[in-house]
Amino acid sequence: KDKSGNTYGGNIVGNTITVEVPYMTTDLTDWTMFATPSAQAKAVAAHSFDTEPGANGSIYYVLKNPVDVINGTTGVADLDYIDVAAATDTKAVAFEGRIQAVSMTDNTVNSTYTVQIILKKAQTGDQLKGIDFTVQTDKHTSDKQVWRAKSKTNTFHANVAQATDTTRSVGEVNMKIPPSLTAANDLGITYIHARVFSVYGPGDHSWSLISTCIDTYLQGGHMEMGPCTQLWNFLYVEEAARVLAKLLLGKTPGGVYNVAGEDTRPLKAYMEELYRLCGSRGSFVFGSRRPNAEGQVSLEPDLSKIKKALGFCQEISFAEGIRRTLALRGQK
Repeated sequence: KDKSGNTYGGNIVGNTITVEVPYMTTDLTDWTMFATPSAQAKAVAAHSFDTEPGANGSIYYVLKNPVDVINGTTGVADLDYIDVAAATDTKAVAFEGRIQAVSMTDNTVNSTYTVQIILKKAQTGDQLKGIDFTVQTDKHTSDKQVWRAKSKTNTFHANVAQATDTTRSVGEVNMKIPPSLTAANDLGITYIHARVFSVYGPGDHSWSLISTCIDTYLQGGHMEMGPCTQLWNFLYVEEAARVLAKLLLGKTPGGVYNVAGEDTRPLKAYMEELYRLCGSRGSFVFGSRRPNAEGQVSLEPDLSKIKKALGFCQEISFAEGIRRTLALRGQK
């Protein structure tokens, strides 16, 4: 019985027991055997045996290192280990072991059988239809690879409907190569990466520079900032949302798109304008805070690609965006 619970009966001819197992069986691990002798006898199994002279010139067999056969428990490996090389030849015996019915009171009274494991012959036919060869990655390191593994995008499909010749050969097989190996857009999906720069407005984090300045100035507080000499770029959230919607819903070619405003200037100029728009309340000073460890980073986005794809043109200025933000806070 194999590990899946399938059983394979033996055919006894003389002192040979032949068991036929599925073609290409190469591992008998966890297979068990069943052998029930007559009363007052037991079954034992071994890989090999010696012969000894018996009474009246007879010969009896002595198994080497035999084990008692316990039905459904004793492993087939106690007979022998399958010959993997022989398993590739349908005419070969995968292995031969010995099993013996021996008297419980006199081990010279026995019947010894050779057990042969035979592989079923490979199935042949006159036609081959719908052969699929699937290629998968050994590591799923990206969403794309996981998708391929779960879908048929990696399947080589061979539609063979021609008669074979006498050698069972179909000759050449025309195969359709999966798009995952040939095309850039192999999953039929347009990939768009929106690189969003500094967006401000309703819903902004309370700790962002714009939100912190507004909260501080409206309360008449004092802001201490770095030099603010780096180039910067702001885009109002409503306008950023419109751009993203157009990228998503339009027939935009795949690629990376910068989502930012057209007004790039020193951050210091933005901060001075923000202070005025808040009614020049409170105070601020530049240069009192040291720059971050990585230094000052400038934002100077190239918008040529998004202009060409969407005809983008900034409609809400920084001043207008701040006025709308202040209005939502109840400020004029």
